[in-house]
Amino acid sequence: MSAVLAVVLTVLKILGIVLAVILVLVAVVLVLPVGLSLRYEGKTLELRLRAGPVRILLYPRPSQSAAQARQGTAPEAAPAGPGRDSPKPAAPRCARAGESAAQAAGPAVPKASVAAPAGQPEKKAGEKSPNPKSPDKKKASARPEKPGLVERVLGAFRSNPVEFLSHLFSLVMAAGGWLLHGVRITRLRVLWTVTREDASDTAMTYGRAVAALNTALAVARDHMKIESEELRLEPDFTGERAAQRRISFELFTRPVIVLVIGVRLLRRFLHDPVLFPKA
Repeated sequence: MSAVLAVVLTVLKILGIVLAVILVLVAVVLVLPVGLSLRYEGKTLELRLRAGPVRILLYPRPSQSAAQARQGTAPEAAPAGPGRDSPKPAAPRCARAGESAAQAAGPAVPKASVAAPAGQPEKKAGEKSPNPKSPDKKKASARPEKPGLVERVLGAFRSNPVEFLSHLFSLVMAAGGWLLHGVRITRLRVLWTVTREDASDTAMTYGRAVAALNTALAVARDHMKIESEELRLEPDFTGERAAQRRISFELFTRPVIVLVIGVRLLRRFLHDPVLFPKA
């Protein structure tokens, strides 16, 4: 009995040591600083996770990038040239002397008809009868697929990144509070243009956007460290500079801060119509 008890105590000690090691590793991981880099340029979004010297691509996924590259460089079918094998047309049979062209071509074959049951029209040869049990493929393919969670959020970001980030920042400020002092943003570069249908609307929207962004930047610098390299917001009356828009920055913090802020932010995020539009 004492031997069994000793074995059980030894196993419990080993399990306790393993559990303690796991807890220490989790605590170290939650305390070590990590980073997130974002780059949006030319309607292309790229997200990378940084943990020390390690960088992990979060979006787009490598499989998606490879598939898009293959679709964009798909080889086209080469036209048949004189050196390629191609079927040759059959030569017509020459008519003999005194033979008409119709006789030379051969006797005409009348189109046969298939007897149909009573109450149904006759079906000609080569004509397929409809199958009532087969599903309507056209209607099935015409049904639009509902976008997923990631597609809905990215669609809202691509429609207006400045409004998306500004609204997200206001929610983070409300949910984070004093925890935002442990967040640092570096290499912030923003080049954005404001374009509307007419010149007066563009000027008014540009003025409102400048005031809103200056206020948000001042409030953000009171709660976190921000190092900006380029902040430019310009009116675009012709809409020709839309391809020059870009947003990029690197965010550094600790996973425990992200975990606490994320739990507080998740509920507000899922009920926000701007950041998480309904399908």
